[in-house]
Amino acid sequence: MLRFLSLRLSARRDFPGPVSTLALVAILALVAAASLAVPAHAQFGAPPTTQVHDASALKPPPGARVAIIEFEDLECPDCANANPLLKEAAAKYNIPWVRHDFPLPQHNWSFQAAVNARFFDTKSKTLGNDYRDAVFANQVSIETLDELQQFTQRFASATESRFPSRSIRRANCGRRPCRKTTRPRR
Repeated sequence: MLRFLSLRLSARRDFPGPVSTLALVAILALVAAASLAVPAHAQFGAPPTTQVHDASALKPPPGARVAIIEFEDLECPDCANANPLLKEAAAKYNIPWVRHDFPLPQHNWSFQAAVNARFFDTKSKTLGNDYRDAVFANQVSIETLDELQQFTQRFASATESRFPSRSIRRANCGRRPCRKTTRPRR
């Protein structure tokens, strides 16, 4: 009892004013609870990450130590805003620019635009990249698949490329592979 009394008196001496022993105990309890609440993640190692099984898409082309690697969705407004900047950086600093089509499922015509870009890639890689640049530049005027088809036909005629009159797309298959595909005639 005498020891408790001496602790109580020493507590009052260290904290002058309206701070009581009850307040001191409450503050100590809060500090103890906060220090024991949630351990830091650094104590238990790095957070789980996604394992990459094929990193070839992330490597620069042969002979280059560095490259701009882009995964783009042709209907994405942010991709359209970044396109001129990436094009300028690749040209100014002479860095290879590797573009990968990455259509997002929430965009209506992005998958079809990626298929069309791949069609132009078969003619020449430059023509495919020019098509992507043109889609980005005219993205606000393309709202439906029909408008994309008309835009693609105009692009093909302007570049003197033969684009099929019927769309190159999967017939109502969604995102899964489909056997019914319209292919360009040679």
